[in-house]
Amino acid sequence: MQPTKNPTLLFVSTPGPDEQIDPDIHFELVNKELDLKTACLGGGVLIKTLLLSSEPYLRYRFRNPSDKSDAGFIPPVQLGFPVDSAGIGKVIRSDDPCFQVGDIVIGYLDYSEYCIYPGPGPHLFKIPMHKLNPHPGIPYSVYLGVLGFPGHVAYCAWELYVKERIQSAKRMYVSSGASTVGTFVIEYTKLKAPHVEIVASAGTDEKVDCMKKSGADVVFNYRSEDIQVMLSKHGPIDIFWDNVGGRTLDMTLVNMSEEGLILSCGNISTMSSSHEIQNYDQVYKRKLTVQGVICYAGDMAKPMSTFFQDVVPLVLDGTISHREHLYHGMEEAARALCDLHTGANMGKAVVVVCDDEDEE
Repeated sequence: MQPTKNPTLLFVSTPGPDEQIDPDIHFELVNKELDLKTACLGGGVLIKTLLLSSEPYLRYRFRNPSDKSDAGFIPPVQLGFPVDSAGIGKVIRSDDPCFQVGDIVIGYLDYSEYCIYPGPGPHLFKIPMHKLNPHPGIPYSVYLGVLGFPGHVAYCAWELYVKERIQSAKRMYVSSGASTVGTFVIEYTKLKAPHVEIVASAGTDEKVDCMKKSGADVVFNYRSEDIQVMLSKHGPIDIFWDNVGGRTLDMTLVNMSEEGLILSCGNISTMSSSHEIQNYDQVYKRKLTVQGVICYAGDMAKPMSTFFQDVVPLVLDGTISHREHLYHGMEEAARALCDLHTGANMGKAVVVVCDDEDEE
């Protein structure tokens, strides 16, 4: 049997700290070959990739391996090796008794049409793979979005840090409110605490409409509206769900209420540009609580025990919505990684490598 072409996306060049990642510069799509019948599995499994997730935090991994600044947070992708991220695939060969041919699995997969898991490459950030048993009314891709990592972050942080504080709060501000995390937070808050006024911002008018549909009370485009003016008019903010950092965080600090809560869930605005926070003194002047959020770590892992029983029914009845921006084929994979950082995507960025659901 002739080896099968296996398009694979490699990380080949490190972007500078103030440089946007570029699909034509920092990645290379190569046609590797893989013999699907004889490739050594080394006790692992051979997977046909169905779906791959593009996540904002991957920008931290696209750094020079010698840069140790984020070593305790997340390891880099090694130059010359495949990009890897959360993905869903189908087992087509198995040397692992935990997995059978035909199993649908979810885990950290290479950006390639086929991959051997765990494989021979450096696996510094391999989340254990497990079988996916999706609800029959829910597409696989949702398990990379509101039922995947973004949903896990939003739910666990809300249940752990917001649940009690929200009872006495009057106003919440959600930045990047049209992101998967952002819309989840808006919709879940409206369900659990309908008395709270939600202010939300995003970078396009289309995303402003998305936030309205999610239930936010006050929405604005931060590119055309002044953040300071909008928050001054609609503040003070009792709870700030910060998905972007940078100038947005700076302007929010001076519009927080006394003893307010800031959930630091992301810093995407400064991943490719720098901004020195000017108003950090407001943390002690206003006696603010700033809580960092990393899923599956420490206390953040505890609410996961109730995640699926709580959230799956909300997805099925439409209370929690799922919006997707689909990229088709490995040829569009690098673009999926880049669009998150320019705001070009609208919804959860998912690379459709093979649509297995149409086959079954």
